[in-house]
Amino acid sequence: MTEIFNKNIKALRKKNPALAELLSTVDAEEIVVEEAKAGEKTFTFKGKYFHSRYDPVTEAKRSVELIMKKKRDWILVFGLGFGYVPSLLLEEEIYSVMIYEPSPGLLRSILESVDMTGLIRSASVKFTTSLDDVRKLVDQKTDGVEDIVQFQTAPYKNTFEKEFMDFAFTVNNAYSKRRLNINTLVYSSKSWLENYLENVSSLIESPTIDVLKDQFAGLPTLIVGAGPSLEKNAHLIKEVKGKALIVAAISAYRPLLKFGVVPDLVISAEKVALSTFFANGKEDEEVRLLLAEVSNPTLYTERKVRERYTYFCTYNTLSREHAAFWGSSYFPGGSGSVSTTALDIALYAGASPVILLGQDLSYSNNKTHVTGSVYGEQKLEFGRNGVNIKEQEVYTAEPIERKGDLLWVDGMDGKLIPSCAAWVTVLQWFEDYSERISGQENPPVLINSSEGAAAIKGYENMPFSAVIEKYFNNSDERTESSAVEEAFRRVDNTSVDVDWQALYNSFDIFFVSLGKIEKIADQIVSKAKKLRKTIESSGLSPELLSATRKIRGLEKKLFKIVKDALFLLEALAALDHALKLQQKNEELIEDDKEQALKDLKHVIQTYSVVAVNARHFIKLIKEARRSTEEKLKGVAAI
Repeated sequence: MTEIFNKNIKALRKKNPALAELLSTVDAEEIVVEEAKAGEKTFTFKGKYFHSRYDPVTEAKRSVELIMKKKRDWILVFGLGFGYVPSLLLEEEIYSVMIYEPSPGLLRSILESVDMTGLIRSASVKFTTSLDDVRKLVDQKTDGVEDIVQFQTAPYKNTFEKEFMDFAFTVNNAYSKRRLNINTLVYSSKSWLENYLENVSSLIESPTIDVLKDQFAGLPTLIVGAGPSLEKNAHLIKEVKGKALIVAAISAYRPLLKFGVVPDLVISAEKVALSTFFANGKEDEEVRLLLAEVSNPTLYTERKVRERYTYFCTYNTLSREHAAFWGSSYFPGGSGSVSTTALDIALYAGASPVILLGQDLSYSNNKTHVTGSVYGEQKLEFGRNGVNIKEQEVYTAEPIERKGDLLWVDGMDGKLIPSCAAWVTVLQWFEDYSERISGQENPPVLINSSEGAAAIKGYENMPFSAVIEKYFNNSDERTESSAVEEAFRRVDNTSVDVDWQALYNSFDIFFVSLGKIEKIADQIVSKAKKLRKTIESSGLSPELLSATRKIRGLEKKLFKIVKDALFLLEALAALDHALKLQQKNEELIEDDKEQALKDLKHVIQTYSVVAVNARHFIKLIKEARRSTEEKLKGVAAI
């Protein structure tokens, strides 16, 4: 090892021990280091110069000038080289840089040749040779508003063509997925909160999912989605009815009925009404519903079913805090897809093996859904900018045309198949979940029988006919045709304890807090409007500073109260997101008066919305408090 390498590795070990260990053991790639005409170092690798032979620093400065002209919150660099570009970016006070080196052997050679300790020690720079690290950074560190700039030099791109394509693919997929997740959270938070509060009276009658714990130990379970591949295997599901727990996503319910299969459980967390997904007949009375506490209230009230079980999500602060009051200590994992949630619930219930059906996670067979789902005729047209989807809503005969994003994933046959950000999110969750549970002493068996769909790493890919032969038609006859109903009979004899007093107290506290928030928000709006009117007529003056101080004082008072009602901030997530986008795209105005008026406009808009939402949720919480108070009185009377 060279002295330079030892210095670099010592610094890297403090920051990234795993990468330091990898580089200490990997063989160095052969590079030829030369002195450029201007005196700086350059090198060749596989016969190509990776920096200018004349002036590498000037070359790097031109690249940085182009980067600085772009909107950039994160800069992802493909290939470190001798670090000229990243070093210059730090001089520009860029604080978020990740360097992905496609070749650990080349990175070792670089660290043997050039002192990189300044870059390595910088808190602004991350080093990796792992695409998974790149994916996680984009997924966890960006907020859907931030801009990502990818930078690569021609020598790196041409030398590592496949690695560059994989890098660009990973960044694009991760960023598309992240924006989708952020948008879902931002624009659903208010609906989830409203639904939970409206569901309180229904939750009183619906046991929590905790009653299912270990009740299906050793039983096979099918997690059925509405992907196009379901048509290949749905007719076989009847053969295992009663022997396997059949859990269907609500979108797969009606297609299963057409194949003569009534699932045991139908799972939904939809925030909107879904009457068209049901048969609206006797079949509905045979199923049990697995419902998130934030589901649309009609799923709890509109139809007669055998049973409803409630599971609590981590989507909003209020129901997350309340779960224990309802007797629930289990929050199922998931990516936002009910199929992922169903998998975690199945394992919580003790099931094994768990078989995925209709989980295509792709535009397989040139369709989005199985025939007989909510969509009927489908026509997909793929282009460079995405996919154009023409569909007809089956139960309303309404034609729908929409644009879909286009990402690519590995298919079961090893070839790339078209997908989208939403499905890539689910696919990644399935794979991460398998990896997470693989370390258990006796990990459950996970099987993917969604034939012709996306390949899911960590799952055994097996045709469903082979699954039946292996797990249901063997001589041991491990499962009987009544096994599932026997398990549900055990579930029916269990119950959970609800802390009605704690629920009532919580709603009462929030009712009072929201009243204070409403009052203060109205005061801020009133003072801001008066201040705006004064500035418009008289201009800015030192005397107006006292008025702005009063507004700031009210803001501090309001935020102190909001700490006790964090769910309101979640309900206002869409407003916050919109303001971020607005402010990101706005330029500062040099005229102090105009800038002050614009700032006041934002204040008035923001706190007007806060006041309106406070009044809205006061009504909902008042009703939730009434429902729990009635139950509390009933319990006390027993």
